[in-house]
Amino acid sequence: MTDQTPASAAPSSPGISPAPGIRVVRAWGAVIAETTRAQLATTPGVEEPEVWFPKEDALTFLDPTQTTEDRPGLGLVRLYDIMAMNGAIRGAAWAMETPAPGAEDLAGHVAFDQERVTVEQL
Repeated sequence: MTDQTPASAAPSSPGISPAPGIRVVRAWGAVIAETTRAQLATTPGVEEPEVWFPKEDALTFLDPTQTTEDRPGLGLVRLYDIMAMNGAIRGAAWAMETPAPGAEDLAGHVAFDQERVTVEQL
């Protein structure tokens, strides 16, 4: 059975808003991304909002993979590996490739797997 809800109804469109304060990502205790320009995306059915960082504030330690995924309500994302001297965390970040309607503000942004790295507000 497929969902017959028209895309224009956008029941799974995220709520997107600027994230207050400074946001950082830590892997192995080291800061790998930091910004004052993060976006919060709250997707229906998902408990915690995702923090999306502008790519230019986060790409230093990221290596793109060949893998893309469709994230319902968000759009098509490309997975990234986090690379550092301590090793790699495979597929622990994703960057927006093609945003879904209502998620256009996430274009040019990257989010992180909050179960594998620490994303926090300073």
